[in-house]
Amino acid sequence: MKNILITGVPGSGKSTICSLLKNQGFNAIDGLSRNGLMHWVNKTTQSFDQYKPDAGFEWLMNHIWKWDEEKLEELINKNSSSPIFICGVAPMERDILSYFDHIFLLQISKETMEKRLKERPGDYAFGKAIGEIEYILSWKEIFEKYFMDHGVEVIDETLPPERVLKRVLFLGGK
Repeated sequence: MKNILITGVPGSGKSTICSLLKNQGFNAIDGLSRNGLMHWVNKTTQSFDQYKPDAGFEWLMNHIWKWDEEKLEELINKNSSSPIFICGVAPMERDILSYFDHIFLLQISKETMEKRLKERPGDYAFGKAIGEIEYILSWKEIFEKYFMDHGVEVIDETLPPERVLKRVLFLGGK
């Protein structure tokens, strides 16, 4: 069994790659769509909190988007007989990295990220509200540097999604 993490800042293409993996029959989980797998935590009280798009930059800086490590471990253990692709991001992912055999960082430029976030479909998609891009930029560089310093596979997410998928499958040892 292989556990594979596909991560990157919001707008880097994680959900797109997750959908392509699912369409090809792979066990792929989008951290945003799996209820309870990820959540906002108040940095002071450590309690779960509900984010609202108009909360603003100050609210974001006082909270952290985190994986629920217990639910992640349960999900991985439940799927121990086949490879699982987990797609998602949290600025402080270091706590969960030991669960994964292979990690991919989808990397995009600040300009590409901003363009993609502004063009996201739907009434609400993270990165459209005031303060959200500023929040992402506050940790983007440190986040990406951490992964690159630890030898993860970095993929230029400006490539067509099908090429990114082929690279993930090839390098992930499918």
